[in-house]
Amino acid sequence: MKHITKILSPLVLLVFLTGCFDDPGTDTLLTDEFVSFNVTSLQIGEADGNGSIVVDISQAQSSEVTVSFDMETSNAVEGVDFSLSATSVTIPAGEYSASIPFTVVDNNAFEPQARTFTLTLTDASGGVRVTANTSVTVGILNDDCPSNTSVWYGDVSVEDVGYGSNLGTGRANDSGDCDILVVFGDYVGASADVVWEFTPSAPGATSGTVIAAKQSYDCCTANYEYEAAGTYDEATGVITADYLFYQDGTVIFPGTTVITAN
Repeated sequence: MKHITKILSPLVLLVFLTGCFDDPGTDTLLTDEFVSFNVTSLQIGEADGNGSIVVDISQAQSSEVTVSFDMETSNAVEGVDFSLSATSVTIPAGEYSASIPFTVVDNNAFEPQARTFTLTLTDASGGVRVTANTSVTVGILNDDCPSNTSVWYGDVSVEDVGYGSNLGTGRANDSGDCDILVVFGDYVGASADVVWEFTPSAPGATSGTVIAAKQSYDCCTANYEYEAAGTYDEATGVITADYLFYQDGTVIFPGTTVITAN
């Protein structure tokens, strides 16, 4: 058993689809088509080169649908960090989606600030509405950061030493900040995101210290917090950190977390 007893309380969601009724016993099918992005955020590495953003339509049309969009940037400079020449995309007749292509520029500059650009759908032809998921933010992940947190992207093992290990998932934070790693996993008997901050031991070093500043451990209804400090090694793919686990501001137990890249 781990520290927190896992009480699984499955919530069975009964979704009742109710139509609109013109008169008792007669359903009216709604056929109002709309377009939307298929995600609200995505990340791409500098070295990845080309990327794309997908626009979906709820129902294929008999003629093509042109979808317009606006773009805003935050620290990312078009033509320097990325290129995206289009201001609209066309969904062909009979199709359910189309892609907006863009290119990321790989450079050798360390840029500590997160670089993002956001597309917002503004209009669609043929009477098609713009609704839901109308914006998507693209984060450009810097590959020139002091630490290489991407070692732990994807599947990882999260071990609570003495209590076993479970599969977790590592990723950048939403804005793609340097030296920040988010790992979702079962640290203490229930799963949650924990944000880790890396500091190399020297310029160019592949190992150093890592901390998880005291943060909410959003696993359960109780007011839990997690805090840790330790070391990392990119060569071995191992993070080792001693932690304190809190409830309502009081330490309820200590432990050791080991995160290993798979």
